[in-house]
Amino acid sequence: MLKLKEIWRQIVAGMLAALAFTAVYLGLSLVWWAALLIGLAIYAASLLLIERAPEDHEVYVYANLTQQDINAAVRYCMQAARDLRAASKANRIDANTAIALERMAQLVEEIGRNYQQDARDLKHSRNFTNHYLPKILELVKDYTALSDRTITESSQERLKQVGGVIRGYLPNVQTIHDACLENDFEKLELETSVLGDVMKLAIPAAKETSR
Repeated sequence: MLKLKEIWRQIVAGMLAALAFTAVYLGLSLVWWAALLIGLAIYAASLLLIERAPEDHEVYVYANLTQQDINAAVRYCMQAARDLRAASKANRIDANTAIALERMAQLVEEIGRNYQQDARDLKHSRNFTNHYLPKILELVKDYTALSDRTITESSQERLKQVGGVIRGYLPNVQTIHDACLENDFEKLELETSVLGDVMKLAIPAAKETSR
C-alpha cells in the first residue's frame, strides 16, 4: 500500500506532467505523441526532484529506537564528554594523555550531536554508548584515582601504562566519529566492533596494572 506522502508525490508529478502536455500540445501545436513524451519526461523528472517517502525497510532502521532512547544517548554522550574533560585536568597525568582525553571529549560530544541529527548513526553504533564508552569512562575514573595517589616510582610506571591504554582508544573513537559524519553505516558497525575487540584485550590488562 502506498503511503500518503508517496501518493501526494505522484499526484504532484502527474499534475506537472499534465500541465506540460497541455502547454506543448495546445500552446505549441505539436503532435500528440511528442507532447506525451515531453509530459512523461516531466513526470519522471518530478519524481526524482520531489522527496520520496521512505520505504518500509528504511523506516525499520528506527523501529527499535524511541525518542527517549535518542535523548538518553545524547545526554550520556554530553555527560561523558564533561567527565573526559575533567579527567584531562587530573593531577600527575602526562601531557599526551591529557591531550588525548580532551580530544576524546570533543569527539564524543560531536557523536552525541550527530545522534540527535540522524538517529540511524545511533542505530548502528548502540554498543558504543551502551557498553564501550561506559567501560572507557570506568577506566578513566580508575586512572584519575590512581593519579591522585601516585607517589612511588612503581605507581608512576603503572599510571604511564594505563595512560597508554587510554590513548590507544583515541583512533577508534575518531573512526567512529568519522563514520557518523559520513553516514557510513557499514563502517560504523565495523569500527564499533573493532573497538570492542580492542577493549577485550586492553581493559583487563589495564585494570590489573592500576591495582
